[in-house]
Amino acid sequence: MIQRKHLLYHPFTATLLTAVAVFCLWYIFYPQQMASDEQTTLFVWDKAFLSQYISTYGWTKTIKAFVAQFFYHPMQGTLVIACASAALQWLCWLLLQKICRKSNKAVKAVLFILSFLPTIWLNCQVGTADAGTAEEQAYDLLLRKSDWDGIIKKSQTLTPTSPACRNAVALARYFKGYGSADEVFRSLTPTSQALTSKTAAQMMSDIYLFLGLPNLSQRAAFEAMEEGWNGRALHRLVETALITGQYEVAGKYLGLLRHTLGYRKWALQTLPLLNHPEAIDQHPFYGKIRRMYTETQDQFFL
Repeated sequence: MIQRKHLLYHPFTATLLTAVAVFCLWYIFYPQQMASDEQTTLFVWDKAFLSQYISTYGWTKTIKAFVAQFFYHPMQGTLVIACASAALQWLCWLLLQKICRKSNKAVKAVLFILSFLPTIWLNCQVGTADAGTAEEQAYDLLLRKSDWDGIIKKSQTLTPTSPACRNAVALARYFKGYGSADEVFRSLTPTSQALTSKTAAQMMSDIYLFLGLPNLSQRAAFEAMEEGWNGRALHRLVETALITGQYEVAGKYLGLLRHTLGYRKWALQTLPLLNHPEAIDQHPFYGKIRRMYTETQDQFFL
């Protein structure tokens, strides 16, 4: 009969289980918090930018920005955190074993438990960005995916309290054919009341652009960068600049985004539009928004 042994005698197995647990924690239960971290920071692979960033924000925020850049893709971000958690715990376990070589089983058990403390600390650093309420983060993640059914279903379960979330529900109902564009405009909360947080500003920037209001979308994106630049807002500022013909502004921001991990591919694909503005009119999304922009007044710029 094979004797079953406690996981303590198989520390590597416990480390692997830790990685699995961390992956499930962030990918299944809290993906919106990872997305919130990503959209409040900016890590640019450029020596001059990093030097200025470190001098302005310090090493701690720079390291957090480095880690948060992987959260642009949820699967990639959770894999990085899971692997980092397992590696950190295993290295601490090896270090503690070297320090206490002649310890008995009871002491080793305590040391093994202590080796998880750095991993716990690491995961406590994820999702700590003060970007908005849990409700706003959840709706924002659905909005970024254009998951209109998900937004409507969530609102039916519990009526949203945030103005930005209510506006997202109105937009989702419009795209699913439950109302007209005029009804969406009438139900929109004015800008001055809707921008209650960074996440709310990001959401309103999305909503305004979908409705053909790039000036308002641009303003909301700037509000989302009030405490520092972030990739998502810069991405939006490029789009609004292209639509409104501010090509120098678009080029400036694309120059930064092309040196980022998550936005590099999109930036390189968008750069040719600067030399061929006529292609913007033919773009399936930007062309449509530009035509709406010329016909719509920014009546909610209050």
